[in-house]
Amino acid sequence: MTDPVARLAERLATVPALVYAVLYGDRPLTLLGFEYGSVAERVRELVVAHPDVAARLRAALPEPGCERCGASGAHPTAVRTAYAWTDDGGFNPNHPMHLCPPCTEEFDEYWTGMWADYYSGLM
Repeated sequence: MTDPVARLAERLATVPALVYAVLYGDRPLTLLGFEYGSVAERVRELVVAHPDVAARLRAALPEPGCERCGASGAHPTAVRTAYAWTDDGGFNPNHPMHLCPPCTEEFDEYWTGMWADYYSGLM
């Protein structure tokens, strides 16, 4: 009989957003495209309730790809938002995203334009 954590890791690895739910559990599931009550929520509850299982899953799972396109070579990219947030254990809306180089470039161009509009008084 195979290890249940290994089986779960195999199943999670087929759905990149579920990998993010395990590896980066501080993000709201709705941002990952899941609704509450979904498999992702049950995985999140498992990870929160059993840190030992979470550590084993993280070790068994592949490093996830880009959050936007799924490409490999993703790296943490600072977000360009400035939402108010207090470190009270809730979701940090300014949490870094894991993006590949092309998506990082597109992301930076978009936010450079948005902040330029903001500072010029257009927003």
